[in-house]
Amino acid sequence: MDLHMAYRLFSDLWLFYKKFQGIKENDAASWRELVQEAGQIKEKYRSEFCNSLLLVIVNEINKNGGMNYEC
Repeated sequence: MDLHMAYRLFSDLWLFYKKFQGIKENDAASWRELVQEAGQIKEKYRSEFCNSLLLVIVNEINKNGGMNYEC
């Protein structure tokens, strides 16, 4: 992954984290949206690096929000 692509990936991941970091356990609609957007990011970058970062971010959101969704 070149530096420009990595910059775009980190920017997308930051916006993803910023959008979802405060969702609550009982907010099923937001959790569905999180899963959908994670899938879109995964498809956009198609790399193990992206997948690994997404998992870390989703796990962190999950710890704070409390639902058990997988990316």
